[in-house]
Amino acid sequence: MTKLNWRKFPDEVPKSSAAIIIRKRYDGDELFYEHAFYDTAKKQFYRQTHNHYRGWFDEYLNENEVAKITHWIYADELPLPEE
Repeated sequence: MTKLNWRKFPDEVPKSSAAIIIRKRYDGDELFYEHAFYDTAKKQFYRQTHNHYRGWFDEYLNENEVAKITHWIYADELPLPEE
């Protein structure tokens, strides 16, 4: 099994956009994974979301969501499943 190179947040931040983040849920300490992007100019994580009226748009994580991020990894560092 390949050891993954998780980085601790906020000690280290992405230098490019696509990342998988781990953060705590709103209602407690349970951790979950979420796909997000990192805006290097604004130094903020965001997700791409869609609704009927606006189409696709970037939604930046709010302060509470960012405060709950514990680790992140570049999406392209995740190993692909073996056939």
